[in-house]
Amino acid sequence: MDISKDLSMFIWTVHTEHVYHPDEATVISFFTTSNFYKKEAEYMIESMIRNRINHRVYAVAPIVQYDFETHERDLYVTNCSEENISFSQIPKLKPKICMDALNDFDRIMWVDCDSVFAKYPREVAHWKHRELGVFKKDDGRLAGGVIYFRKTPAVIRLLSEWDALGRQMWENTDQCALTRIVESTTIPYFTLPFHFIVKYDTVPPIYIPSYVTILHFQAERRMRHLLDGNRTEYHAIEAQVRRLQSNASSVL
Repeated sequence: MDISKDLSMFIWTVHTEHVYHPDEATVISFFTTSNFYKKEAEYMIESMIRNRINHRVYAVAPIVQYDFETHERDLYVTNCSEENISFSQIPKLKPKICMDALNDFDRIMWVDCDSVFAKYPREVAHWKHRELGVFKKDDGRLAGGVIYFRKTPAVIRLLSEWDALGRQMWENTDQCALTRIVESTTIPYFTLPFHFIVKYDTVPPIYIPSYVTILHFQAERRMRHLLDGNRTEYHAIEAQVRRLQSNASSVL
């Protein structure tokens, strides 16, 4: 049974939450249970605790028995020739999770769970009167790995529209729907700093440079090496990733 397109078949609960600074924004994320993202989230949570960053991380589970690993693997193998297919698009709950979090927090920053904080994101304290912060990639699409929101009626509408469009554009990544929604919004948005969107394979393999605030490990792309049969390359990359994740608070 394919329940991936029916978001009502999933339930999400708060896995962990810490608020160290009540006046600051809260990092929001989620991981899907019973697959490799759970381990990624553990490193992320540890880095936020070490740096005393406000956070709420949700755990997403299916109401019925559902094998994330098998379905996502089959989805990837079926569509491996299409670059716009996202291995991690099941389920597309990002806008719903953000709307849920904005019921309790005035300012949030979505960060994908396969990331770690190398240091405290001090710039966020200066964004108290801004509504929306995004990062545009070289190809013109918006990066979905980090997004800043302040609770306003316009932002809630934007999230609702993103959710609706994302389900219409199911065979595309959530970035495609996000890009279309943001480009059509009247909300003035600002560009997030580059050091919030640093990819793991652009830094030295042993340590995290001092300019990095958030390091993204792109678990989906790493897993593709294994699915494509490149086991040696996969294990070499994983060893590098685990070193960097473990040393997330040891910035040189």
